[in-house]
Amino acid sequence: MFTAFEVEPERVANYPVLGVDPVLDYTPLLGAAGLSIDAYDETPGWSERLDAAYRAVLDNPETLTAELGENGYAALSLEVSVTLGMRPYRRRVFVVATKP
Repeated sequence: MFTAFEVEPERVANYPVLGVDPVLDYTPLLGAAGLSIDAYDETPGWSERLDAAYRAVLDNPETLTAELGENGYAALSLEVSVTLGMRPYRRRVFVVATKP
């Protein structure tokens, strides 16, 4: 059982980390690993929750800088800004897979 983001490969081409091995759909990988997929569903409201959380990071620099330090907040705010701008995720899925 896990949750994960499916990544749009064309949106992350040549981008560090996400662009290295983007996964558009986990079902082929799970099947190749010999797993049976019992559930594979998009998590409801994932995009709205992600946007709200990431915008909260950008809207609260003073509080987060005090907690994370300047370098920590700079790294976090850069990551969330890039994510909000490039929209790399197709969807977030909840997966239940078992070994038959």
